[in-house]
Amino acid sequence: MKFTRWQRFRWDLEKLLSFPAPQNPFLIRLAELDESDKIQKVILNNFSTGTAWTNSHKAIVAKMSSYLNEDFSPHPKHTLVALHGTRIIGASLFLSANDVENHLLTGPCVLHEYRSRGLATALLHATLAFLHQATLSHAYGVTTDQSIPARFIYPKFGGMAEDYLPAVSTE
Repeated sequence: MKFTRWQRFRWDLEKLLSFPAPQNPFLIRLAELDESDKIQKVILNNFSTGTAWTNSHKAIVAKMSSYLNEDFSPHPKHTLVALHGTRIIGASLFLSANDVENHLLTGPCVLHEYRSRGLATALLHATLAFLHQATLSHAYGVTTDQSIPARFIYPKFGGMAEDYLPAVSTE
């Protein structure tokens, strides 16, 4: 079995404004309550097609399902969605509380056929902008070191990585 190395990225949200917002042809907005089933499909699809999650797929799917179904009181839970017409093609589930170790619960999730179009970058920027507007000074996102977000998306907007040991095993 391959050992999974985790990284936690940190963004200084005060510096976010110095990075231009990415150009994006898709609408990104806060999710509506009746969209939870569609959002869950997008998020679970994202993790089932990512090779970085192979060793811990069952645990990740269980964790993502719990994120989507749990009540995060007193930490507010938010979801941004990306739309192509009326179809949800991307989602980002996150927390806007200061005192959490991981704000980006799912990170930017994009359906396979819409990848490589800058949508994950746009979702990340929109998520970080939302957290900045919620008066957070820093945001954190946890992922594996071999994931697409760790290699290509999370370093954007000043994201800095450090090794991370999750409190709960994902394997």
